[in-house]
Amino acid sequence: MLQACARLAVRWSTPLTAPAPTRMFGQARPVVFDPHRHRRARWGVPRWLVLLLLGLATGAGGVLYLQQRVLPPRLSIEDSQRLQAAFGAADAERNKLQQELATLKRQLEVATAESRRRDDELSAARAAVASRARIASTIALCSAADCRGRSAGDRAR
Repeated sequence: MLQACARLAVRWSTPLTAPAPTRMFGQARPVVFDPHRHRRARWGVPRWLVLLLLGLATGAGGVLYLQQRVLPPRLSIEDSQRLQAAFGAADAERNKLQQELATLKRQLEVATAESRRRDDELSAARAAVASRARIASTIALCSAADCRGRSAGDRAR
């Protein structure tokens, strides 16, 4: 038993070497097996975590830079309330003006229709007057001339 423990102690305390290979490519060296050589140290921070934290810090810094240097300044509470009140007043005035515009449009349509109706009546009256004037001139031409040499309109005297 003691011999087996001694073998294990020797096995773990000293690196193991493989038997020397034959000379195939240049000089032959013994291959050393060290089980602790490729283990990562437990106190190190993983690279992906460092990159993640660095990206977060860069992004937060970029947002702060944009807010301070590029974007317009933020409004205070009082300025924001004043702006909202002004917007409400402007919106109410816009609605009132839209209602007035709709009323004026209706009045314009009524006035335009009335104007067209009156224009039609006027043109009909002018046509009637022109027709009657032609008839009157035809009658005046067709009537016999007065023997005294006066026109037909002077007969009443």
